[in-house]
Amino acid sequence: MKLQISKITIGERFRKDFGDLNPLKKSIQEIGLLHPVVVNEDNVLVAGERRLRSVQELGWDEVPITRINLEKVVKGEYDENAVRKDFLKTEAVAIWKAMDSYQGQLVSESDTSGLKKRQRASEFLGMSTDTLSRAKQIVESGKQELIDSMDKTGNVSVAYKKLRKEREKEEREQNLPALEIEGLIQGDAISKLKELKEKSIDCVVTDPPYNIGFKSVRGADTNDFDDEFSLDMLDSTCKELSRVMKDDSHLYMFIGFQTAFDYINIVSKYFDVRNLLVWVKNNHTPTNYQLNYAHKYELIIFASKGKRILNRDCTPDVLEFKNPTNKCHSCEKPVDLLEYLIENSTIKGEVVLDCFAGSGSTLVASKNLNRKWIGIELKKEFINLINERLQGKISIGNGGFIDDKPTPPMPTSSGGVSK
Repeated sequence: MKLQISKITIGERFRKDFGDLNPLKKSIQEIGLLHPVVVNEDNVLVAGERRLRSVQELGWDEVPITRINLEKVVKGEYDENAVRKDFLKTEAVAIWKAMDSYQGQLVSESDTSGLKKRQRASEFLGMSTDTLSRAKQIVESGKQELIDSMDKTGNVSVAYKKLRKEREKEEREQNLPALEIEGLIQGDAISKLKELKEKSIDCVVTDPPYNIGFKSVRGADTNDFDDEFSLDMLDSTCKELSRVMKDDSHLYMFIGFQTAFDYINIVSKYFDVRNLLVWVKNNHTPTNYQLNYAHKYELIIFASKGKRILNRDCTPDVLEFKNPTNKCHSCEKPVDLLEYLIENSTIKGEVVLDCFAGSGSTLVASKNLNRKWIGIELKKEFINLINERLQGKISIGNGGFIDDKPTPPMPTSSGGVSK
């Protein structure tokens, strides 16, 4: 069915910016108009204004149309046997809005169907109410790339997920607070965490000491490790981390396999444990090779306080990064691995905390990514080391000291383990 363009009435429309029509006009010239414009019984445009404007500019006098009778649709009298081509998602939203407006004129008539407005539109358009609502949010966002992608693929879910990510990022960028404390703090992790402001941290990336005395919160003891950092202390640390972290934020905690179950149990008291990530290294940790398999991996607890969307669409739980060379700390982590985690859980300007800063790799990674950072470290020698790294005087993993200075002795720490 065709209709003279001059007979189509364009009323008040939501879309104000029609973007560049030239690609659409070129497509129409090459393969024709694939989707008719949609009008109601009074020839008022319901959907397809970009297509209508394009064919007008191409000099068409008439255009293929799909005519819908809003009264019949609203009253549930539409002949479902009249097979129609599926509407574009933007058309579906426009039809829903038109139906919604039309139903407002029928308030005096009895509603024999018992269906709500959106449910009527959903039945007519063959879309679930949730899909229709999400498509409406995409259209009303005005984000042309997402709108075009939704129409082209017919996939509302993918476009909606991208919209949610963009909205969350925009909201976080608009609400970046001024950081009251930034930089290195020397002292015990638990006591210094108590000095930080509540809900001031966007992400925690940390590596509690490995030389843990197993004075468990369950009361079980072993003598496998030096008694320097108990699981009760880890519990207190996690409690304070939960206080200082913002709602909808992420936590990454490196752990050893010997402590995995204890750590997960403690962390899960204060956070939602979402994954146990595996960092695969290019070397292995020394062990008794006659009794044990050589360890070529380390574990990372990934947890959240609330719900925050990861910045990448699909991130594997097995991460392969080379172990750094010329270490200044035995438990040092590669900066590129830490950058990968931080970049997936924060945006520029947000605050990353490492309460066991060690040699400062988390802080270096945060600085590289233009994130704000706070590091807590007990040992003065590590504070000095971190400052030198942040000033670019030391390049860890790239040949040791810059200017061919000798590699410094590796200090031992009871208050923090490096990343």
